[in-house]
Amino acid sequence: MNMKQLWEEMLRRNHWSSIENPIRAHATVTEDIHLEGRTVISKGDRVNVVMASTFGDVGITKRLGATSGYKARVQCVDTRLESGIELKAQGRLLIDILVIEGNKDT
Repeated sequence: MNMKQLWEEMLRRNHWSSIENPIRAHATVTEDIHLEGRTVISKGDRVNVVMASTFGDVGITKRLGATSGYKARVQCVDTRLESGIELKAQGRLLIDILVIEGNKDT
């Protein structure tokens, strides 16, 4: 599974109206991720993908057991916002993606 496929599947299955169980995923980061000038996730770290947004990105955290809350966001697909701003997919930033089945009751 690649980043685009993960984003599409999470967006579909994690929507409140979906009858399927939600998912999250574990993946390996291929380069450092920086926020406000500091590295928050390092190359090679295993991360937990906990959410997908309609802006074409996913939220990630180093807390592998988390079901919500993220440290950074990764752009999975090219997106053009209503304001005209274009967000470009970040290539193969997440690899070795392992989907984790959730439960509708949690």
